[in-house]
Amino acid sequence: MCGGRGTDSSWDEDAPTYGYLTREDVTKKVLSGANLSGSWLASLDLACLNLSGVDLSGANLTNSNLAGANLNDSNLSGANLSGVNLSIAHLRHANLSGADLRGAKLYQAYLFGVNLHQANLSRVNLSGLTLCSANLTDANLSGAFLASSYLDGAYFGDATMMGVNLPMTDLSNANLSGANLSRANLSRQNLSRMTLSGVDLSGANLTNADLSGANLSGADLSGADFSGTNLRGTVMPDGSIFS
Repeated sequence: MCGGRGTDSSWDEDAPTYGYLTREDVTKKVLSGANLSGSWLASLDLACLNLSGVDLSGANLTNSNLAGANLNDSNLSGANLSGVNLSIAHLRHANLSGADLRGAKLYQAYLFGVNLHQANLSRVNLSGLTLCSANLTDANLSGAFLASSYLDGAYFGDATMMGVNLPMTDLSNANLSGANLSRANLSRQNLSRMTLSGVDLSGANLTNADLSGANLSGADLSGADFSGTNLRGTVMPDGSIFS
């Protein structure tokens, strides 16, 4: 999986004249401490490279292979990461704010403390990933799949999570304030004592979920399915306490 030349080092007439690089160019520039901001790195094989702390903000990495790469503390803000392979990559405390990750492969990627503010993760498979302490404020997670993901301390404030699937995912210590969870699948979720104030849960599947002691003040529950849901001691949208 690691090593090898770029998948396409030929000239692309649509690529910018500045920053069009090969794998070898990237390796040399990283070793020299160069800034790779805005570089054209589309469809390159960059697997297993050490890119920790590297500035790749605004770079075009479309369909590139970064499997197993070390991207800890790197700056990927505003980067085009659509279709990129980040399987088994390390992105601890990396900055991916505003990045486009649609179609990205993140199998077993390590995302502890990553900044995904305003990132586009629409329909991305985030199953089984460690997103502890991640910043997902204003991120687009519409239709994303987060089965068995680790979200302890993750902040989803004002995130768009319409139609998101969260089976077997522990949300007990995640912050969902102001998130849009309309039509989300939250069946059997443990949401006990969580602060869900202002959350849009319209049309959400909350069957057999535990919402005991949760705060739903100001939340939109229109059309939500509460079949078998535990609402004991829950603060309802109008401020009343369910008994």
